[in-house]
Amino acid sequence: MIEFRQVRKAFGTQMVLDEASFTVFPGERVGLVGPNGAGKSTVAALLTGDLSTDKGEVLLPRTLRLGVLRQQLDLREIPGTLLEFAEDGLPELRRI
Repeated sequence: MIEFRQVRKAFGTQMVLDEASFTVFPGERVGLVGPNGAGKSTVAALLTGDLSTDKGEVLLPRTLRLGVLRQQLDLREIPGTLLEFAEDGLPELRRI
């Protein structure tokens, strides 16, 4: 079970999450939908531990495995070219 309890997160004076609470039960599939600036990336970063809450708790089971596709890449950390990096996502592309 994933649980957000009264989570608050602000960046400077911009409040992104204010007392946000939700629970995702085992077996459920969820998506984050909303306009730019609604807090979708912030929720994802809180789940991965890339950000911490200003207030409240994010509770994750110890056995949880998260897969993340980042919106932005640090190109300095990519070996080779960007095309090679993309091709490595599906190795059979190199054969094609």
